[in-house]
Amino acid sequence: MPLVFAPNPIALGRTGKARDFVLLGILCSVSVMGQAMEAMEAIDTDGPDFVESSEVVDQGHLQYELDASAANASNNAAQKKLSSTPLLIKYGFAHHWELRIASDGDVNLDGLRGVGNTALGLKYHSQDRNATAGLPSISWIFHLQTPLASPQLRVSPALPSLRTVLTWDLPHEFALGLMPGLAKQTNDAGQTFTAGILGAVLNKQINHKSRVFIELSIPTFSKANQNGVVESFDVGGAYRLTHDTQWGFRAGLGLNANSPKNYFLLELDQRY
Repeated sequence: MPLVFAPNPIALGRTGKARDFVLLGILCSVSVMGQAMEAMEAIDTDGPDFVESSEVVDQGHLQYELDASAANASNNAAQKKLSSTPLLIKYGFAHHWELRIASDGDVNLDGLRGVGNTALGLKYHSQDRNATAGLPSISWIFHLQTPLASPQLRVSPALPSLRTVLTWDLPHEFALGLMPGLAKQTNDAGQTFTAGILGAVLNKQINHKSRVFIELSIPTFSKANQNGVVESFDVGGAYRLTHDTQWGFRAGLGLNANSPKNYFLLELDQRY
């Protein structure tokens, strides 16, 4: 039987009234907090797709997204064989803002092994989606890749990047996401240059827990004497285990000789 709080001012007198009102205030606060937690949307993640989310982590919450990935070398060996465990940690420190730490994790690049570079970043959610008006959800992501890495894998100098993510809700539980951007990159010749970034993803919500997607990923769009164009066609999906936990995968095929022949990624996400 549930406990019911019912003040009795006649029996308790003036002191009892004050205590009852304090307890009533506490119970109301707990009820409001519980309703707020229930109202919070289910976990929303940047992965496993290349195009990131246009939403941010709720204020006061921490979220991590941990990957295990492997990619085969490209036909012209511009992209080497790579396995890594990228980790993204996000914290909602204000309304519409999140702080981000993105590490390449444990990296094995053609037998060269160590800790990959770490980027520090911010994400700002500037517009909510409105399907009726045809307006997308919009966010902006700034990262600064730092030389915090094992000496054999360190990339220097610090490299900034800026991306925007736009997401439209479409009929029949589809959603379209676009992610254009610019990034400073380097190559084996020691050049530092500005490259374009572009991603386009079509998501299909299967039910309230699972989705699938197809995607075009272009993490690098540059001149042939720099890093050229790296592009792939991807498919994947995600399944929400609980309100705050999700796992997903992505598999891709390179679309030119400059891109990895194929790659596969598994991801685990949790929010606290």
